[in-house]
Amino acid sequence: PTAGTTRDVVSLTLELGGLPVVVSDTAGLRAETADEIERQGMARAAKEAARAHLQLWVYDALAPPQSAEQLEAALASARAGAEQEPQQAEPQKLLLLNKVDLLPEGTASASAFFAADRQWGVSCLTGEGVQDFLTSLAEIVKRQYGADEREPALVTRARHVQHLTACVKALDAFVELAQLGDGAPLDIATEELRTAVNELGKITGRV
Repeated sequence: PTAGTTRDVVSLTLELGGLPVVVSDTAGLRAETADEIERQGMARAAKEAARAHLQLWVYDALAPPQSAEQLEAALASARAGAEQEPQQAEPQKLLLLNKVDLLPEGTASASAFFAADRQWGVSCLTGEGVQDFLTSLAEIVKRQYGADEREPALVTRARHVQHLTACVKALDAFVELAQLGDGAPLDIATEELRTAVNELGKITGRV
Protein backbone atom coordinates (compact mmCIF):
# COMPACT_ATOMS: atom_id res chain seq x y z
CA PRO A 1 0.00 0.00 0.00
CA THR A 2 1.10 3.55 -0.68
CA ALA A 3 0.42 5.94 2.18
CA GLY A 4 -2.11 8.64 1.32
CA THR A 5 -3.15 6.97 -1.94
CA THR A 6 -6.80 6.05 -2.52
CA ARG A 7 -7.61 3.37 -5.08
CA ASP A 8 -11.14 2.21 -4.30
CA VAL A 9 -14.45 4.03 -4.66
CA VAL A 10 -16.41 4.27 -1.40
CA SER A 11 -20.17 4.74 -1.79
CA LEU A 12 -23.04 5.29 0.61
CA THR A 13 -26.69 6.29 0.30
CA LEU A 14 -27.96 9.53 1.84
CA GLU A 15 -31.36 11.18 1.82
CA LEU A 16 -31.15 14.60 0.20
CA GLY A 17 -34.19 16.65 -0.68
CA GLY A 18 -36.37 13.69 0.27
CA LEU A 19 -34.68 11.46 -2.30
CA PRO A 20 -32.20 8.58 -1.85
CA VAL A 21 -28.88 9.71 -3.29
CA VAL A 22 -25.80 7.55 -3.81
CA VAL A 23 -22.67 9.52 -2.90
CA SER A 24 -19.31 8.13 -4.04
CA ASP A 25 -15.93 9.21 -2.71
CA THR A 26 -13.15 8.62 -5.23
CA ALA A 27 -9.44 9.09 -5.58
CA GLY A 28 -8.26 12.60 -6.31
CA LEU A 29 -7.46 13.53 -9.91
CA ARG A 30 -4.43 15.28 -11.31
CA ALA A 31 -3.13 15.99 -14.81
CA GLU A 32 -0.43 13.30 -14.58
CA THR A 33 1.10 10.78 -12.19
CA ALA A 34 3.82 8.16 -12.35
CA ASP A 35 2.37 6.12 -9.49
CA GLU A 36 0.64 2.95 -10.73
CA ILE A 37 -1.64 2.67 -7.67
CA GLU A 38 -2.71 6.28 -8.10
CA ARG A 39 -3.40 5.68 -11.81
CA GLN A 40 -5.71 2.80 -10.91
CA GLY A 41 -7.57 5.00 -8.44
CA MET A 42 -7.89 7.80 -10.99
CA ALA A 43 -9.23 5.40 -13.63
CA ARG A 44 -11.91 4.19 -11.24
CA ALA A 45 -12.70 7.78 -10.29
CA ALA A 46 -13.16 8.73 -13.96
CA LYS A 47 -15.47 5.76 -14.51
CA GLU A 48 -17.57 6.73 -11.49
CA ALA A 49 -17.63 10.40 -12.55
CA ALA A 50 -18.95 9.42 -15.99
CA ARG A 51 -21.94 7.72 -14.34
CA ALA A 52 -22.78 10.63 -12.02
CA HIS A 53 -25.64 13.08 -12.35
CA LEU A 54 -23.74 15.59 -10.22
CA GLN A 55 -19.98 15.90 -9.81
CA LEU A 56 -18.71 17.54 -6.62
CA TRP A 57 -15.15 18.78 -7.09
CA VAL A 58 -13.29 19.37 -3.82
CA TYR A 59 -10.40 21.85 -3.85
CA ASP A 60 -8.23 23.54 -1.26
CA ALA A 61 -9.70 26.97 -0.53
CA LEU A 62 -6.19 28.41 -0.83
CA ALA A 63 -5.94 27.22 -4.46
CA PRO A 64 -9.36 27.17 -6.17
CA PRO A 65 -9.57 26.20 -9.85
CA GLN A 66 -9.66 29.12 -12.23
CA SER A 67 -10.22 27.45 -15.60
CA ALA A 68 -12.09 24.57 -17.23
CA GLU A 69 -8.74 23.25 -18.46
CA GLN A 70 -7.71 22.34 -14.91
CA LEU A 71 -10.68 20.01 -14.53
CA GLU A 72 -10.54 18.64 -18.07
CA ALA A 73 -6.81 17.86 -17.87
CA ALA A 74 -7.38 15.85 -14.70
CA LEU A 75 -10.35 13.98 -16.20
CA ALA A 76 -8.49 13.30 -19.46
CA SER A 77 -5.56 11.79 -17.60
CA ALA A 78 -7.87 9.58 -15.55
CA ARG A 79 -9.93 8.49 -18.57
CA ALA A 80 -6.78 7.27 -20.32
CA GLY A 81 -6.69 4.25 -18.01
CA ALA A 82 -10.40 3.72 -17.58
CA GLU A 83 -12.83 1.49 -19.42
CA GLN A 84 -15.16 3.52 -21.61
CA GLU A 85 -18.60 4.05 -20.09
CA PRO A 86 -21.75 4.55 -22.20
CA GLN A 87 -22.24 8.23 -22.93
CA GLN A 88 -24.52 9.92 -20.40
CA ALA A 89 -25.82 13.46 -20.26
CA GLU A 90 -23.13 15.92 -19.20
CA PRO A 91 -23.15 15.94 -15.38
CA GLN A 92 -23.48 19.22 -13.54
CA LYS A 93 -20.25 20.24 -11.80
CA LEU A 94 -20.29 21.72 -8.30
CA LEU A 95 -17.33 23.07 -6.35
CA LEU A 96 -16.55 22.63 -2.67
CA LEU A 97 -13.66 24.70 -1.29
CA ASN A 98 -12.37 23.08 1.88
CA LYS A 99 -10.11 24.47 4.63
CA VAL A 100 -11.61 27.97 4.69
CA ASP A 101 -10.39 28.10 8.29
CA LEU A 102 -6.86 28.52 6.89
CA LEU A 103 -7.73 31.65 4.90
CA PRO A 104 -6.44 34.96 6.21
CA GLU A 105 -9.04 36.67 8.38
CA GLY A 106 -11.51 38.74 6.40
CA THR A 107 -10.81 37.04 3.06
CA ALA A 108 -12.92 34.60 1.02
CA SER A 109 -12.14 31.97 -1.59
CA ALA A 110 -13.95 31.61 -4.91
CA SER A 111 -13.48 30.31 -8.44
CA ALA A 112 -14.37 32.42 -11.45
CA PHE A 113 -15.03 29.20 -13.36
CA PHE A 114 -18.04 28.23 -11.20
CA ALA A 115 -21.24 30.21 -10.73
CA ALA A 116 -21.65 31.71 -7.27
CA ASP A 117 -24.59 29.40 -6.47
CA ARG A 118 -22.60 26.34 -7.53
CA GLN A 119 -19.68 26.72 -5.14
CA TRP A 120 -19.37 26.70 -1.37
CA GLY A 121 -16.64 27.30 1.16
CA VAL A 122 -16.44 24.91 4.10
CA SER A 123 -14.13 23.71 6.82
CA CYS A 124 -14.31 20.00 7.54
CA LEU A 125 -12.20 20.71 10.63
CA THR A 126 -14.44 23.32 12.26
CA GLY A 127 -17.73 22.58 10.49
CA GLU A 128 -17.99 26.10 9.10
CA GLY A 129 -20.28 26.28 6.06
CA VAL A 130 -21.07 22.55 6.06
CA GLN A 131 -24.76 22.86 6.93
CA ASP A 132 -25.30 25.63 4.37
CA PHE A 133 -23.69 23.44 1.72
CA LEU A 134 -25.82 20.39 2.59
CA THR A 135 -28.99 22.49 2.54
CA SER A 136 -28.10 23.91 -0.88
CA LEU A 137 -27.19 20.48 -2.24
CA ALA A 138 -30.50 19.04 -1.05
CA GLU A 139 -32.36 21.86 -2.81
CA ILE A 140 -30.48 21.20 -6.06
CA VAL A 141 -31.28 17.48 -5.90
CA LYS A 142 -34.93 18.11 -5.09
CA ARG A 143 -35.34 20.75 -7.81
CA GLN A 144 -33.64 18.78 -10.58
CA TYR A 145 -34.57 15.19 -9.79
CA GLY A 146 -37.58 15.31 -7.52
CA ALA A 147 -41.23 15.13 -8.59
CA ASP A 148 -44.38 16.64 -7.15
CA GLU A 149 -47.93 15.32 -7.48
CA ARG A 150 -48.27 16.96 -10.90
CA GLU A 151 -45.12 15.45 -12.40
CA PRO A 152 -44.15 11.86 -13.20
CA ALA A 153 -40.99 10.43 -11.65
CA LEU A 154 -37.87 11.25 -13.65
CA VAL A 155 -35.94 8.25 -15.04
CA THR A 156 -32.62 9.34 -16.53
CA ARG A 157 -30.73 6.09 -17.18
CA ALA A 158 -31.40 3.88 -20.23
CA ARG A 159 -30.64 0.80 -18.14
CA HIS A 160 -33.26 1.81 -15.56
CA VAL A 161 -35.84 2.30 -18.31
CA GLN A 162 -35.15 -1.22 -19.58
CA HIS A 163 -35.58 -2.78 -16.13
CA LEU A 164 -38.72 -0.77 -15.36
CA THR A 165 -40.23 -1.73 -18.73
CA ALA A 166 -39.55 -5.41 -18.02
CA CYS A 167 -41.05 -5.01 -14.54
CA VAL A 168 -44.27 -3.48 -15.91
CA LYS A 169 -44.51 -6.20 -18.55
CA ALA A 170 -44.25 -8.91 -15.89
CA LEU A 171 -46.86 -7.19 -13.70
CA ASP A 172 -49.25 -6.87 -16.67
CA ALA A 173 -48.83 -10.60 -17.33
CA PHE A 174 -49.55 -11.33 -13.67
CA VAL A 175 -52.76 -9.24 -13.76
CA GLU A 176 -53.97 -11.11 -16.84
CA LEU A 177 -53.36 -14.44 -15.11
CA ALA A 178 -55.02 -13.27 -11.89
CA GLN A 179 -58.16 -12.41 -13.86
CA LEU A 180 -58.54 -16.09 -14.67
CA GLY A 181 -59.60 -16.65 -11.07
CA ASP A 182 -59.37 -20.20 -9.70
CA GLY A 183 -58.16 -21.45 -13.09
CA ALA A 184 -55.03 -19.30 -13.02
CA PRO A 185 -51.74 -21.26 -13.17
CA LEU A 186 -50.20 -20.28 -9.84
CA ASP A 187 -46.67 -21.33 -10.80
CA ILE A 188 -46.63 -19.05 -13.85
CA ALA A 189 -48.28 -16.17 -11.95
CA THR A 190 -45.70 -16.50 -9.18
CA GLU A 191 -42.87 -16.48 -11.71
CA GLU A 192 -44.18 -13.22 -13.21
CA LEU A 193 -44.15 -11.59 -9.76
CA ARG A 194 -40.62 -12.89 -9.15
CA THR A 195 -39.51 -11.43 -12.47
CA ALA A 196 -40.99 -8.02 -11.57
CA VAL A 197 -39.22 -7.99 -8.21
CA ASN A 198 -35.91 -9.05 -9.76
CA GLU A 199 -36.09 -6.27 -12.35
CA LEU A 200 -36.61 -3.66 -9.61
CA GLY A 201 -33.78 -5.24 -7.64
CA LYS A 202 -31.41 -4.67 -10.55
CA ILE A 203 -32.02 -0.94 -10.07
CA THR A 204 -32.08 -0.71 -6.27
CA GLY A 205 -29.49 -3.39 -5.59
CA ARG A 206 -31.94 -5.16 -3.28
CA VAL A 207 -34.40 -7.99 -3.81
